[in-house]
Amino acid sequence: MLICIEIVASEYSSVVCRWIGVWSEFIGDLVILFSAIFAVLGRDALSPGLVGLSLSFALQVTILFCISLFTINHNMATYSK
Repeated sequence: MLICIEIVASEYSSVVCRWIGVWSEFIGDLVILFSAIFAVLGRDALSPGLVGLSLSFALQVTILFCISLFTINHNMATYSK
């Protein structure tokens, strides 16, 4: 009976980690989308270099955010086993 409970808990932990990954990618994609929309809306006032810099920064922030959440999820999954 104890083994079944551990397997169920492991499955729930796996599902939660996957959902956190999906939501973190979604939030990162929204950050990039809104920075691109603001760049297009402000194309008359912004220089191309500044637009490229803002999109590059948005991508870096998104990648770092996803990597940090992946590391946290991996550590949680490691400690739960």
